Amino acid sequence: DGTVVTSAVFDSGNMHVGKEGIGDWDVRVTFRDAEGLRAFLFSKNQDILDSILRNDVEVDGNLNHIYKFGFMARELTRRLGLTN
Repeated sequence: DGTVVTSAVFDSGNMHVGKEGIGDWDVRVTFRDAEGLRAFLFSKNQDILDSILRNDVEVDGNLNHIYKFGFMARELTRRLGLTN
């Protein structure tokens, strides 16, 4: 069905990525499709609420974690020279 599941665990300033989901999560994000994920990650004005309103994503848990993740994704793309 095209489903991809992964996890990211943040601990003491480090991020550990797993190839499967975890049962004990603080926030869970489900993107409708790959385009919805790309639109969120590479948007200049990233806003998870806009993604929710467009029905691109479903979020369970603390939205503050999503805002922090979005900031880190934008900072990474900036450092890699992928954005202006």
